[in-house]
Amino acid sequence: MSTSIVPPVASLLKSIESGIKLAKRTARFADSARQEQTRVILESSPTLQSILQANAKAIIDAYAESSEICGQEFFSRALSEDQVIQAQFKDLRIKLFDRIEGCWDFDEESFEVDAYTNLGKEVQQCRETCVRIFSTLRDNHFQASFQGVQQPAQRRHGPPKPERRAFPFSPDDIGPWIAESSSHSGPNDLTQRASFEASPISPRSILDETDIVPYIPKEIVQSRIAENEAFLERRRQSRVLFQNELRKSVGSLETRNSEISITDSRLSRSSSSTYDSLVTRKRIQGQYSHATRSSVASSDRYSKSPGGQELSSPRSPPANPAAERRTSDNIGSWGSSGVSLSSTLRVPGFGAGIEPGLEVLTAVGSDNEKMLVGEDVIFNQSKLPVSMNTAGSPISHDASFFRLGGFCEGATSTLRGQTGFKVVKKPSGIYGSINSARCVTCSYEVALELVEKDKLLSRDGIYGNCGIRWRQRFLWKSHIKTNSIDEPFYACVFCIQENKTIEEHDATVFFSVKKLFQHLARHSRPLPDVPGVITIYGHQDPNIVDFDIHLTSFILLASQFSISDIASKLSNRPAAQSTATFNPKAPTGKNYRDPDGNVSLQFAAGARIVGITYPDRYGGAWATGYHDGDRGSFPADKISLQIPGKDEVLMNSTSTLNAMAKWDFKPKDAKDGRWLKFSKGDRINMIDYRFIDQWCWSGQNTKGKWGLFPAAFVRDLQDSAGSLPQLGPSRSSSSKSAFSSIMSMTRNKSRHERSGSVKSTGSGGPQSPQSLETGRFHGWKS
Repeated sequence: MSTSIVPPVASLLKSIESGIKLAKRTARFADSARQEQTRVILESSPTLQSILQANAKAIIDAYAESSEICGQEFFSRALSEDQVIQAQFKDLRIKLFDRIEGCWDFDEESFEVDAYTNLGKEVQQCRETCVRIFSTLRDNHFQASFQGVQQPAQRRHGPPKPERRAFPFSPDDIGPWIAESSSHSGPNDLTQRASFEASPISPRSILDETDIVPYIPKEIVQSRIAENEAFLERRRQSRVLFQNELRKSVGSLETRNSEISITDSRLSRSSSSTYDSLVTRKRIQGQYSHATRSSVASSDRYSKSPGGQELSSPRSPPANPAAERRTSDNIGSWGSSGVSLSSTLRVPGFGAGIEPGLEVLTAVGSDNEKMLVGEDVIFNQSKLPVSMNTAGSPISHDASFFRLGGFCEGATSTLRGQTGFKVVKKPSGIYGSINSARCVTCSYEVALELVEKDKLLSRDGIYGNCGIRWRQRFLWKSHIKTNSIDEPFYACVFCIQENKTIEEHDATVFFSVKKLFQHLARHSRPLPDVPGVITIYGHQDPNIVDFDIHLTSFILLASQFSISDIASKLSNRPAAQSTATFNPKAPTGKNYRDPDGNVSLQFAAGARIVGITYPDRYGGAWATGYHDGDRGSFPADKISLQIPGKDEVLMNSTSTLNAMAKWDFKPKDAKDGRWLKFSKGDRINMIDYRFIDQWCWSGQNTKGKWGLFPAAFVRDLQDSAGSLPQLGPSRSSSSKSAFSSIMSMTRNKSRHERSGSVKSTGSGGPQSPQSLETGRFHGWKS
């Protein structure tokens, strides 16, 4: 464990370790006891050992989790300096030591099972007390953070100081909001978007007047600085985007006005009158065109919840022109009636070339490019920042989520507010048993006490991962069908709600809780509204405990291998879809590590893998690629390469190029005739390609079959006429002469598209590309 443990907790763990040694020692001396005692000892010792190890691990995990949430310095200082906490740990250690001392007096003739049972119960009580202490410290930390960001009261002595604002929109102004569905009783429909309701939790209270200014914790200061930097970056990006679109609209307007003014003088008017006309027309329609000097340049829209509370959310420029337009009682949403803003102008063709979703601004000073703002324009501050990365990648029908069965009935029942589990009893120890909550339709199972904590809204039932706080009920709502209690699978309810992932190679099924929350930490904010899931943002009052997921920060987690970072590597590398789930058990599972000794890339059936290569050291048996922000190796027979479109490959029966197969290439989907199947050492003839470093080539094997194959699977490319392949201008399809000399190869570019060799009608063997195109290649993607 990387986190250092403070002495009070370390001493308690050391005592538990002594109990584990006691259990091992007792098991070794079982043979010396009487026959009737031997069976009891052999059953009690392993049970006690497993109980002690499980509780010790639980204490360590709770310590690490709390230390990560509160910060190492704060958490360690609180445990080391608080006299009350130290006294509690001391009492726990003394009681546990007394129990262990009683068990050390082991007598083979009079072995007492109750002493070992009481020791196990004592350790469980120690674990519960430790977890409760850690939870209290977490609550104190959140309370201190909440008070640290509040506005301090003015001093009693001296004149009051005016409020200072750095800029109009500050991350400090982010209020606590709860985004929850309007009802939990309706059917669960992940394909329909529910209304986004939000309400402030509680007004910011002002601290009592005092002469002592409270210090703000270092973690809060760093968080605020990071949020300010993120805000400024979004502001700069918005300014650049707005200015580019503004120049387009102004250029289009000036060109059109200059043409029309020659033929019709009635349309010649000043820019200010055009603006007044536009505003007048918008007022008649119950709408306003908000032009601001802010770089955000947005029209804030409001949505009213049943309680009359409002949430403002910036939407400029809208990421999707067909996005939902919400309206309030007195402010309409432009575009909701199906008529675009440019259609209200009197000049025909005004705003040509402007992308949908951008407002057309008409009055711009030509000297300084400042927008003219009407006196009645009202500026509204946005309370919830919105990420600009909302494009996403659609989820296909054969993705992992659908191939593994999707959310089971137990998860969807919980989303609807119903009970999606049943209580089962499992044996524990020799004569005891424990209660568990098992899904009504699959093998997903958790301890019943975790469900009870959510039912009672206990603070002990709040956990943290990747900077996100969550309750166990969120995992229950996110689990998919599984046949094993040891293999829980999860899916992102927000991706399924929008039917798209963040990036092309993102996973739709996750094998662990950590992977799920790493994915959620990269999600754009705010998250989509999912019926039955309560989501809150920012700093909250510690008394707010009724939520499913709490995103404490608006800073997204950066992916190590995002699509934007590896875009240059994907341009000429194949993509594939996994044909089977590859999730070997750590650390001794088969293929858990690749031939180089590194942890292999794991994925579910139907996963999307991009940027695939075949390193020579693996001999074609393993491949390397990118999936879900990770890079790693995996068995090559677990994937099916995505075949290129018909327009992306060339077939030439007159080609004199040939090469030797260096590995076996026998894909499972070769029977459909699109891939060329061959063995190591086979000669591939009539090879053709659009450019020599293209990943997919075409050719004919020794059996006269035509098809496509990865270029990485062949070697020693040569021309049967005796010269090397030409890398310059393409050959004519009717020419069978030798290629150019080596000098021409060094003077020309390698990536030169070859023409004139597609669909040749010449005879090239038992099966020509022409018949191949009309026959077995009719299934190619166009």
